[in-house]
Amino acid sequence: MNRRNKMVGTKNNRRAQLTKKNIQDALIHLMSDKNINNISVTDICKTADINRGTFYAHFVDVADCMNHMEKETADELFSILENDKQTDSVEVLLQAIFELVKKNNKVFNFILTEDQDFLANILSTTKQKFFNQLVPDDDTLSMSEKQFLYEYTLNGVVGMIRHWIKSDMKESPKTLTSYFNKWCYQS
Repeated sequence: MNRRNKMVGTKNNRRAQLTKKNIQDALIHLMSDKNINNISVTDICKTADINRGTFYAHFVDVADCMNHMEKETADELFSILENDKQTDSVEVLLQAIFELVKKNNKVFNFILTEDQDFLANILSTTKQKFFNQLVPDDDTLSMSEKQFLYEYTLNGVVGMIRHWIKSDMKESPKTLTSYFNKWCYQS
């Protein structure tokens, strides 16, 4: 078996990864003009300049392609949460999250507006990882108050992200982080 045949069909080979990314980029591009429910595999193939067989080698259908992007984005988010567990700095964590949102804004927009089940799952998972960083370790607050404070803060961040995406992301992630810090910790 020569080296080329060994690479064919390998899930993580570079060419396959580039093709998959090209397909996902085509879907994101098409989502600028159409609702995902109105995008066909043929639309994606034309935009990505690939044949249908290539598409189906990577994804089952359009929804599967979007699901892969959502999962990859969520994995990046969870990686940020895991890596930033060592720091107590909410600012560092939020700026990293805002950077991720900026990089994947079409996917986040879809999650925030179209896929409420996926959003609920992400928020549930982040609660376990993010609670101690968002809620101060304050003995004067009961656990019930801490739960409400967490929900208030998290939904505020989600609202900031929604508004930021809707307003064409004019502010930098650093600016959003400074707004959050000013509102929550300097008032």
